[in-house]
Amino acid sequence: MIERTERCGQKVESARREIFKKARLPCTIYATDEIPSFALRKNASILLMKKSKLSNWSQYLFSDDEKW
Repeated sequence: MIERTERCGQKVESARREIFKKARLPCTIYATDEIPSFALRKNASILLMKKSKLSNWSQYLFSDDEKW
């Protein structure tokens, strides 16, 4: 996910890199996928997460509420 993001011209700071390592979510896209996978949605959430929420990333990432 980091490589793809940076190839699009966006920098991924070290805090988010660490979260990606700890979360250990795959980033696989298949042509047969009708919707983005759970892992892909959560990886995108890490990129979009407000900096103020990064310290408690797992609480927000794995909560039932998708709109934190």
